[in-house]
Amino acid sequence: MTTVYRYVCKAMLVSGAVLAAGLPMQALAGSTYTAVSIVRLQIFQASSGATPGSLIVFTPAAPADTEGCTTSGSGYAWIDWTSTLQPDGKALYATVLAAEMAGKQISISVGGCSSGNYYPLGYQIQVIN
Repeated sequence: MTTVYRYVCKAMLVSGAVLAAGLPMQALAGSTYTAVSIVRLQIFQASSGATPGSLIVFTPAAPADTEGCTTSGSGYAWIDWTSTLQPDGKALYATVLAAEMAGKQISISVGGCSSGNYYPLGYQIQVIN
């Protein structure tokens, strides 16, 4: 069992989140921001026409992703909470939150864009020791 896997599983259990988010995930085609620091986390509720999800603001934003979204290369990644696939967006967000609370850096893999083609869509989070 790798150290990152153990850390995420332990953090997920402490936070009460779904353990599945700590399991290794197969990468999809896309771009990866490696060893970034979380600057801000925002959560959006599905009201007033907003898409439910969370926004990760991070630094550094280089090299820029190749997704072609409006904010590509600007230090943003969107986690979609409407996905029914496991681990879902809430589990990915719980992983980011656990890393933030522990002061850890993360790597974010993005593929495609959020609705409106605005933010790169995050699909994989790795916690860096």
